[in-house]
Amino acid sequence: MVEQTRAQILARTHQPLTTDPALTLHTNQDGSVTIHSRSGIPGYFSPDPRDQRTLGVKILSLRAGAQKIPLDHPLLTAGWHTTEPDGRLTNGRGIIPASLAKGGPITLELAATTQYPTQHPKRKARNQKKGGMPPSIPPVFAPFAPRRSYAILTHGE
Repeated sequence: MVEQTRAQILARTHQPLTTDPALTLHTNQDGSVTIHSRSGIPGYFSPDPRDQRTLGVKILSLRAGAQKIPLDHPLLTAGWHTTEPDGRLTNGRGIIPASLAKGGPITLELAATTQYPTQHPKRKARNQKKGGMPPSIPPVFAPFAPRRSYAILTHGE
């Protein structure tokens, strides 16, 4: 009953969503590389509020040059969730430490993405005038879906 009511309330928020994770790779001053993407908390926009993790994209494979970086590597901690059988989730800001990134250009393959909240156009215009952004109104969550359309991203060549 509670989940049904919550789903009805969430459906009325009219929160804009996108399937574009806005994925980029950024080299930091210390030589580490950050995997930037949009992110969301499923518990905020799902009828079931229990999952409070901030989820970005799910990585299937990761390389530095020709060297494969195991997704369960002990240095992959900042911005990463635990390894799952089909990949590893970031929180939208997964950091590849400099010691792992120094092997050459970073190449990653996505396992999955989801729908991400975006700011409503009217709210965006209003907040640009005020100079700030309020928290997003929760959208209805869509589970992670396999992504193969732009599976490989390379950075640092």
